[in-house]
Amino acid sequence: MKIIEICSDVVFAVSVGLFAIAPAQAADPAIPADVVQWFAHESSSELTANSDYLDFPADSTLGAVTQVYQWNDGFLANSNPSQSQLTPIQEWTAPVLSADTPVGTIKAYRASDGTVQFASASNDWSDAAMIITMPASGRYVNDVRNAAFIIDGTTVHQATQTAVHQKPHAFTTSDVYTTTTATLRDAIKEQRSADAAATAEAGEPVSGGGPIDLAGFVAIHGESQPNMGWPVGTIAAVALSGIAVLLLVGVGFIPSHRRRALS
Repeated sequence: MKIIEICSDVVFAVSVGLFAIAPAQAADPAIPADVVQWFAHESSSELTANSDYLDFPADSTLGAVTQVYQWNDGFLANSNPSQSQLTPIQEWTAPVLSADTPVGTIKAYRASDGTVQFASASNDWSDAAMIITMPASGRYVNDVRNAAFIIDGTTVHQATQTAVHQKPHAFTTSDVYTTTTATLRDAIKEQRSADAAATAEAGEPVSGGGPIDLAGFVAIHGESQPNMGWPVGTIAAVALSGIAVLLLVGVGFIPSHRRRALS
């Protein structure tokens, strides 16, 4: 994956997601006017100049601008965190599209002087695909290590590592790993614990690993408790059914067993 800092002036395109849903802004705070203007008017020359490096086709345009969120302490402290424990930050992103196919993203942020400035651009097509297929109620979350997630209520979606390394294609549900916010919380805590241990050993701040891979985390640790097994009510029903079957078998077995003993 290539990431480069550029400025661009790109005409907005109408993005249609895999699930044909409303624009991402519907669930987010209103995008500030100067942010919209930055994405609309201050980018295309640099984006075009660097399109070969970023593998962006010449006809690339931008989809809808989307608010970026990060989790807060309440998210990490909650046993069943949800999107209500997410904080909008002074950063926005938009998918880069070629003939409605996602090919990358571009991000901007609000600088300390109040102006909107370029943050980054990437040819990670799967990140763009996640944005344009995001439910209207979902929120786009990006942590400091560039791991991107869509959080909708207590459900988390992340592009699979297989999808990330493939060429852009028609995005399908098989390209997405879905789990719970509790699992994401556990993965974040493990990552922070590893960072703290590495920092203590090195004597200076260090970052102990790469972006969070939820599928890899679950493969090692399993799902968090709220997402494990069948619901309690289902388990109870199955257990009661099993007991009933055993009783019926026992009732049929005991008399015949006694008849054989008497004979």
